[in-house]
Amino acid sequence: MREAGNIREVEQVGVDMIGFIFYPKSSRYVEEVPEYLPQHAKRVGVFVNESIESILNIVTCFGLNYVQLHGEESAEFCGSLSQS
Repeated sequence: MREAGNIREVEQVGVDMIGFIFYPKSSRYVEEVPEYLPQHAKRVGVFVNESIESILNIVTCFGLNYVQLHGEESAEFCGSLSQS
C-alpha cells in the first residue's frame, strides 16, 4: 500500500494487516512514508535481500509490527534479525 486514500479504504473494511513492499524492483515499492498510516491494522513490511540495518531503519520509520522476508535470507540472517 502506498496511497493514503487506499490505506484508509482498506482499513475501514476492517482488515487485520496491511502490507508495504520495500523492494525497489516491485511496481508496488513504497519509497517514502505515506501521509497516512493505518491506526488499527497491523503493518507488515515485505523485504527482499535487504540488510538487517536497512530493515531495522524501515521498521522504525514505518512503525512496522511484522517483517516478511522474500529473498535468499539464510537461517542465520533470520535469527540475527529476530534478535535485533
